[in-house]
Amino acid sequence: MTKLISIEHIKNVTSETTIKRDFIIPVSIESIMNSTESPISLLFQAGYLTIKQATGEDLFLKIPNNKVQNFLMGELWSNSLGIIIEKAFKRIELLAELLKKDDLIAFLKEFNNDLTSIPYFES
Repeated sequence: MTKLISIEHIKNVTSETTIKRDFIIPVSIESIMNSTESPISLLFQAGYLTIKQATGEDLFLKIPNNKVQNFLMGELWSNSLGIIIEKAFKRIELLAELLKKDDLIAFLKEFNNDLTSIPYFES
């Protein structure tokens, strides 16, 4: 499932997202691949998002825990860079460690290396 979703799809899905109940509908692979809209329904149906609170017509969805968030981010990093998941997790750990050490210059260099390796497709 994560191979169908890009970072572009979830850039606005942080720890919590609000949607109308009507928007939780079945989705197709084609609709995901041909859209830059966040596939909230798919993320919810796959368990990457859970209901935090429901009020009236609104559903407040969130990523259930750090383990799910870390897995999702690792998969997306792996897919974006075209590397195996283990290497993606090591890259993320390295970047996090550099931030913890306040080594901003090294972080920016490493992050820039990753960004420049992501293919750009003009549509």
